[in-house]
Amino acid sequence: MRKGLSIAYSGLGYLIVLLGVVQFFLVGLAFFAGESFEAHRGLGWGIHTLTIVVLVLAILGPRTRQDIILGVALVVVATIQAMLPGVRDDAGWLAAFHPVLALAVLGIAAQIGRRYIGGAAGGRSGAAATV
Repeated sequence: MRKGLSIAYSGLGYLIVLLGVVQFFLVGLAFFAGESFEAHRGLGWGIHTLTIVVLVLAILGPRTRQDIILGVALVVVATIQAMLPGVRDDAGWLAAFHPVLALAVLGIAAQIGRRYIGGAAGGRSGAAATV
Protein backbone atom coordinates (compact mmCIF):
# COMPACT_ATOMS: atom_id res chain seq x y z
CA MET A 1 0.00 0.00 0.00
CA ARG A 2 2.84 2.43 0.83
CA LYS A 3 4.33 1.82 -2.61
CA GLY A 4 1.06 2.84 -4.23
CA LEU A 5 0.82 5.93 -2.04
CA SER A 6 4.42 6.83 -2.91
CA ILE A 7 3.65 6.55 -6.62
CA ALA A 8 0.49 8.64 -6.14
CA TYR A 9 2.62 11.23 -4.30
CA SER A 10 4.99 11.49 -7.26
CA GLY A 11 2.17 11.35 -9.78
CA LEU A 12 0.47 14.33 -8.16
CA GLY A 13 3.79 16.17 -8.28
CA TYR A 14 3.89 15.69 -12.04
CA LEU A 15 0.20 16.64 -12.33
CA ILE A 16 0.91 19.91 -10.51
CA VAL A 17 3.70 20.65 -13.01
CA LEU A 18 1.33 20.01 -15.92
CA LEU A 19 -1.42 22.15 -14.39
CA GLY A 20 1.13 24.88 -13.69
CA VAL A 21 1.96 25.04 -17.39
CA VAL A 22 -1.78 25.31 -18.11
CA GLN A 23 -1.85 28.20 -15.62
CA PHE A 24 0.68 30.15 -17.69
CA PHE A 25 -1.51 29.60 -20.77
CA LEU A 26 -4.64 30.75 -18.92
CA VAL A 27 -2.99 33.93 -17.67
CA GLY A 28 -1.75 34.54 -21.22
CA LEU A 29 -5.34 34.28 -22.43
CA ALA A 30 -6.40 36.79 -19.79
CA PHE A 31 -3.66 39.26 -20.70
CA PHE A 32 -3.55 38.92 -24.48
CA ALA A 33 -6.98 37.67 -25.54
CA GLY A 34 -9.15 39.61 -23.11
CA GLU A 35 -10.39 36.49 -21.32
CA SER A 36 -11.35 36.52 -17.66
CA PHE A 37 -8.87 35.61 -14.93
CA GLU A 38 -11.50 33.32 -13.37
CA ALA A 39 -10.17 30.13 -15.01
CA HIS A 40 -6.64 30.99 -13.85
CA ARG A 41 -7.88 31.80 -10.34
CA GLY A 42 -10.03 28.68 -10.07
CA LEU A 43 -7.34 26.32 -11.31
CA GLY A 44 -4.85 28.00 -8.98
CA TRP A 45 -6.96 27.16 -5.95
CA GLY A 46 -7.38 23.63 -7.29
CA ILE A 47 -3.61 23.29 -7.54
CA HIS A 48 -3.27 24.63 -4.00
CA THR A 49 -5.68 21.94 -2.81
CA LEU A 50 -3.57 19.30 -4.59
CA THR A 51 -0.48 20.49 -2.71
CA ILE A 52 -2.23 19.65 0.56
CA VAL A 53 -3.06 16.18 -0.79
CA VAL A 54 0.62 15.77 -1.76
CA LEU A 55 1.66 16.54 1.82
CA VAL A 56 -0.82 14.00 3.20
CA LEU A 57 0.50 11.40 0.73
CA ALA A 58 4.09 12.21 1.77
CA ILE A 59 3.15 11.42 5.36
CA LEU A 60 1.13 8.28 4.56
CA GLY A 61 3.24 6.94 1.71
CA PRO A 62 7.02 7.26 1.62
CA ARG A 63 7.33 8.83 5.10
CA THR A 64 10.93 9.84 4.49
CA ARG A 65 12.25 13.08 5.90
CA GLN A 66 13.02 14.43 2.43
CA ASP A 67 9.52 13.67 1.14
CA ILE A 68 7.82 15.30 4.11
CA ILE A 69 10.07 18.37 3.84
CA LEU A 70 9.30 18.61 0.10
CA GLY A 71 5.57 18.28 0.85
CA VAL A 72 5.67 20.99 3.51
CA ALA A 73 7.75 23.27 1.27
CA LEU A 74 5.28 22.79 -1.58
CA VAL A 75 2.28 23.70 0.59
CA VAL A 76 4.03 26.71 2.16
CA VAL A 77 5.32 28.14 -1.14
CA ALA A 78 1.99 27.49 -2.90
CA THR A 79 0.07 29.17 -0.06
CA ILE A 80 2.26 32.27 -0.13
CA GLN A 81 2.11 32.32 -3.93
CA ALA A 82 -1.69 32.11 -3.91
CA MET A 83 -1.99 34.98 -1.43
CA LEU A 84 0.25 37.45 -3.27
CA PRO A 85 -2.33 38.78 -5.76
CA GLY A 86 -4.38 39.94 -2.77
CA VAL A 87 -1.70 42.47 -1.81
CA ARG A 88 -1.55 43.97 -5.31
CA ASP A 89 -3.17 47.28 -4.30
CA ASP A 90 -1.08 47.81 -1.15
CA ALA A 91 2.26 46.32 -2.19
CA GLY A 92 2.46 45.78 -5.93
CA TRP A 93 6.18 45.02 -5.73
CA LEU A 94 5.40 42.12 -3.39
CA ALA A 95 2.54 40.83 -5.55
CA ALA A 96 5.00 40.78 -8.45
CA PHE A 97 6.59 37.71 -6.84
CA HIS A 98 3.44 35.71 -7.71
CA PRO A 99 4.85 34.31 -11.01
CA VAL A 100 8.30 33.85 -9.47
CA LEU A 101 6.89 31.66 -6.72
CA ALA A 102 4.84 29.83 -9.35
CA LEU A 103 8.16 28.73 -10.86
CA ALA A 104 9.29 27.60 -7.40
CA VAL A 105 6.08 25.56 -7.02
CA LEU A 106 6.77 23.92 -10.39
CA GLY A 107 10.34 23.12 -9.38
CA ILE A 108 9.37 21.57 -6.05
CA ALA A 109 6.53 19.62 -7.68
CA ALA A 110 8.90 18.31 -10.38
CA GLN A 111 11.31 17.13 -7.68
CA ILE A 112 8.42 15.35 -5.95
CA GLY A 113 7.44 13.78 -9.28
CA ARG A 114 10.96 12.43 -9.79
CA ARG A 115 11.09 10.82 -6.35
CA TYR A 116 9.20 7.61 -7.25
CA ILE A 117 8.42 7.99 -10.96
CA GLY A 118 11.11 8.67 -13.49
CA GLY A 119 14.32 7.73 -11.86
CA ALA A 120 15.39 9.75 -8.82
CA ALA A 121 14.72 6.93 -6.36
CA GLY A 122 15.07 4.11 -8.86
CA GLY A 123 18.83 3.72 -8.64
CA ARG A 124 19.17 4.12 -4.87
CA SER A 125 18.69 1.57 -2.17
CA GLY A 126 17.35 4.18 0.30
CA ALA A 127 13.85 5.52 -0.08
CA ALA A 128 12.79 3.27 -2.95
CA ALA A 129 13.77 0.05 -1.21
CA THR A 130 11.74 0.86 1.92
CA VAL A 131 8.54 1.55 0.03
